[in-house]
Amino acid sequence: MNDQFRAAVAAVYGNDPAQRQAANLWLDGFSKTPEAWGCALALLESTSGASVEQRFFAANLLASKTRSDWGGLNPQHRSQLADAFGALLRGMLLAPAGTSSPAAAAFPPFSLEPPPLLERVARLAATAAALGGPVAAGRHMSLAQELAAAAEADRTGDEALLRCSLLVLQLLAEEAEALDSVRRKALMSGSGGGAAGGGLASQRAGVVASVRGVMATATGSGAAAGAGHWGGGGSPSSVSFPLLLSALRCLSAWVRLDESGCADGGMSPGELQAMSPGLLPSTLGLLALPPPGPPASSPLAVTPAGRRQQQPAIALYAAVGDLAADLLGPGSRICTAAAGGEAADVAAAAAALEVLIATGPQLAATAAAEAAAEAGRGGGDAGAALAALMAWARVAVAVAERNADDLATGPRECAVQLANCVVAALVARPNRRELVETCTDYFLALNTVPTAERHPALAAPLYGALLPIIKRAVSYPANFEDWESEVEEDEEAFHRPPLPGSVFFFVWGLIP
Repeated sequence: MNDQFRAAVAAVYGNDPAQRQAANLWLDGFSKTPEAWGCALALLESTSGASVEQRFFAANLLASKTRSDWGGLNPQHRSQLADAFGALLRGMLLAPAGTSSPAAAAFPPFSLEPPPLLERVARLAATAAALGGPVAAGRHMSLAQELAAAAEADRTGDEALLRCSLLVLQLLAEEAEALDSVRRKALMSGSGGGAAGGGLASQRAGVVASVRGVMATATGSGAAAGAGHWGGGGSPSSVSFPLLLSALRCLSAWVRLDESGCADGGMSPGELQAMSPGLLPSTLGLLALPPPGPPASSPLAVTPAGRRQQQPAIALYAAVGDLAADLLGPGSRICTAAAGGEAADVAAAAAALEVLIATGPQLAATAAAEAAAEAGRGGGDAGAALAALMAWARVAVAVAERNADDLATGPRECAVQLANCVVAALVARPNRRELVETCTDYFLALNTVPTAERHPALAAPLYGALLPIIKRAVSYPANFEDWESEVEEDEEAFHRPPLPGSVFFFVWGLIP
């Protein structure tokens, strides 16, 4: 049966359409049988001689079968499968003592995403570990710890090993979050699984601490992550954007992981602050880390080669925005009493607000310089400066949507300062519709507060600052004749809601 399975998989990737169709039909039926487990596992082994495509097919089959058939397996078979999947992943990443680690080849140093086969096998192992309960998940976390320890011992492949360790942790948290509420509660608490060390909830603080250490390593210093300046040069050579990106993705997965089983939003900003003081502000500070390559104002930065150099930074800024917006936005939960209650969330948001105010003008100025460089070359794809400003604006919107009253009525000048920063972002890139739409959401959030109750500077003065920007955003392009000949503006994007209506709504709401 194993030979027939291998032949069918080979035919799927062959050149004969008739054989391909027949093989797909046979494999569809065979995949539902118990024998498919062993045949797919054998093909997935690195010693099978199968191509990467054939091994990927086997991994996909196992992933689908694990999700659909797990409930019908006996406990012994489940444990055997979880162990087999973990052993496969371990074999892809760790070499026997005295030999070089295969992790560097499995996860190339400059790639932003793991290779498809590695990602598929890693997710397969994480799925089985999460479904297997606290004991299986604990064994899976041991693999991540083993990879991290190997990174310290193997200085030639340490970054690849660290990224693989973070990937293992990230996917476990994602697969745990995808469980139904009953399984998730048991996995998080460690109940009913015989796990001596408790469930995943007891491991979160350790994971967060480890990720913070990796972030410090990736920025080339033992200090808090986020030191940098978008000045006249690129990022320091010691900064590893791919490693930072892996750390941020892992952190996001564990922060979002809901320990109650009720999917109520994961950790609150106050809980993260209590667990790792200053981590959220220093993570926001990564937006000020300059990208690799020439400075944003240089014509070289907007060339295709310059944009390729910036891709790791662009991906990192997006990850920072995702994490911070999730934590600070209206969808995140309220801090528990044990971690300080709602007051702790307010304090954490205030610390994040200080970083936004400190970095906003710098990011806007750099985005404006990037726009000037793009204009000199006749435009171009969005660059790193715009990506950082977009991420910054998304976080500002999240803060406003959760704390509209404080930002609109609060006596603190930070409310006015943040609004002025958002205006500066609009001024820096008024022709980027995606940025204008995001900044519009900020002022729409403030519009939930009556004008009479707002800070005086957030009424008529703000209206005066915004009016010329908004007129430009909803005006036809200069020298416009018709949409068929227009090359700078897209008709669908120009008329797409909610921008035109929202713009006039929030401007009207600023009039006292």
